[in-house]
Amino acid sequence: KEIKRGLYLLLFFISCVLVDQGKERLKYWLLPFSLICLLMLFYITADWVWIWSHTARWIRYSYWLDVYFHPGFFAMLMCFGLLIGWMLFLGPWLEQRYQKTGYILGLAIFSLVILLCTTIFQSRTALVGYGLFFIGLIIYKRIYWLGILIITLLVAATFGLGVDELLANRGYSQRFIIWNEVWRQLLHECNPILGCNIPQDYKILDKYSHPHNVYLAMFYRNGLLGGGLFCVFVAYFFYQGVKAKSVWLVISLFGWGALITENNSLFTSPQPFWIYFWLPVFMTILDSHKSQVQGYWRQLTARTDAATSQQ
Repeated sequence: KEIKRGLYLLLFFISCVLVDQGKERLKYWLLPFSLICLLMLFYITADWVWIWSHTARWIRYSYWLDVYFHPGFFAMLMCFGLLIGWMLFLGPWLEQRYQKTGYILGLAIFSLVILLCTTIFQSRTALVGYGLFFIGLIIYKRIYWLGILIITLLVAATFGLGVDELLANRGYSQRFIIWNEVWRQLLHECNPILGCNIPQDYKILDKYSHPHNVYLAMFYRNGLLGGGLFCVFVAYFFYQGVKAKSVWLVISLFGWGALITENNSLFTSPQPFWIYFWLPVFMTILDSHKSQVQGYWRQLTARTDAATSQQ
């Protein structure tokens, strides 16, 4: 089963290589996805406001064409699609056309759009992901004071418009209680080095099927040994991404942040979180080895041309 999951991820990585080829082609494949997310947000916002006008309630939007979906996962996919549009298309265009002033104003408006999206779906997880992405973007663009100003305005808008109450509609999260119990079990009831041997139907605190933190789950199942190896990968990944000044590294921060409060494992069969986690992670890896990828494709093209000419 683990080998099969590893093969799925390997095939996904190879797909990214084949599509992008070190020439930034993948972003154009993602543009339709970003535009669809934007159009869907327009429709959902209008429907959300219409429901409020008839019921006087700001609901947690969870139906699309009368079909139920998980609002949290849907919000993360929507926010990631919007984020792709900003980072790879709209943001660079504003910066080139109107310099830093246009970029900052656009970023402030874009952040409000993300806040609207997370509010409609009442997804605190997507908001955490965007928060980490935003911090990374401030550092990447070196707009520290302006970034802090935008954060201050967003916080003021959140509390001033009552968004905080909507996000807390479902009650306060139990995640800190879950995490505390998981750490207690790992350190006192399991083998800290190798992790916990978790029965298939086991529930944490008799209620929760997983730790709701993919990184903590890594330590929970695999102990300090498995978790430590993963930390080595994370350190190398961020070192290479920062060294290459990869824009995909900044984009990937959304997924790294969102999974702080969600999921049970990174190594799964294909799931929606692959889009906002593994896709930017793989693209960051390709970005940090762009010269090798481009060299490979040049050699492959030369061999193909040589074989064709011989025929």
